[in-house]
Amino acid sequence: MTFLATGDVIAGIDLSQIKPADVWREGDGTIVLRLPPPQILVTRIDNSQSRVLTRDTGLLRRADINLESRIRQHAEAGIREEAIRKGILDLAAQNGERKLADFLHTVGVTKLRFLEMAAPAVAR
Repeated sequence: MTFLATGDVIAGIDLSQIKPADVWREGDGTIVLRLPPPQILVTRIDNSQSRVLTRDTGLLRRADINLESRIRQHAEAGIREEAIRKGILDLAAQNGERKLADFLHTVGVTKLRFLEMAAPAVAR
């Protein structure tokens, strides 16, 4: 089976992970905010744009009724990995910092510095 898959990946920073110890004010008035690492929040296949291009079961082989489901799962994982390879997590960190800084500046914070929490180890 040849399957053409397109999809979406959304990454961001989960602000609910910030604890009181992750925010402090330095002597010069700078607010320091330690942010959680960015993460993939959503990965999905766009079913309106994805489709089976070819399907060949062979003469003596029965069709596998679960094949397309497995291929879709594999394609979704591939879309996620490709987004990570192309830098979606770095982009999410940059965008998250920029949006949070814009918000904090509107409420009067003039000096701001971000630190990133260490990412948890991922078992492979």
